[in-house]
Amino acid sequence: MKKRKAIGFDFDGVLVDSPMKKKRIFEDLMEKEFGIPKAKSRQAFLRGDGLSRKKRFEICLGHALSEKDAEKLSLKYQNMIRKEKFNLIPGTEAALKKAKKDFIIFSASGVPTKYLREALRKAGVFSYFDSCLGGEKKEIIKREIKRFKLEASDVFIVGDAINDMKVARSLKAHAIGVYRNINHRRKLIGAGAEKTIPNLKNLIKAINRISIKRQ
Repeated sequence: MKKRKAIGFDFDGVLVDSPMKKKRIFEDLMEKEFGIPKAKSRQAFLRGDGLSRKKRFEICLGHALSEKDAEKLSLKYQNMIRKEKFNLIPGTEAALKKAKKDFIIFSASGVPTKYLREALRKAGVFSYFDSCLGGEKKEIIKREIKRFKLEASDVFIVGDAINDMKVARSLKAHAIGVYRNINHRRKLIGAGAEKTIPNLKNLIKAINRISIKRQ
């Protein structure tokens, strides 16, 4: 029997061109709701890269939030996000279509589940996913490994955040980094990325190279 393999995708910066727009929206929200200077919220946004939305809010505010308060703030953030247009990064849909033939595909995003599903539908790629969960990435990946009866060594995590690479390696899954520039690429490699790609066009090739290296 052929071994089951899976790919877990981050959303922002991997599937869609959203990070810069979401950073600006985050700054506007925190200034409007709490009077936090944009320079401070910008740093918090960057520090929270790859973490859940709730964690990012908490970093900016400097204290923990209840689930209820985090949900209220997340809804305000989401309503602002809905006014923006995000585009699929070129090559994304073709890569998902190709990957779907041989891999289980799941999400590994910090965006809350209901908003992530909404975004994937809006982007026109929801049907490619076998599972779609958002939140704490480490817990999502562990859950999906158990759910689909996978070996961690047969899971490939694709993300653009330092935390994505660290989480993947901590679970003994493979880490593939999607980079924006050379400096970003170096940071992803330093965090444990086994392969780095500028977009998803060469994703399967990167996975095959990792697989060959393991043999």
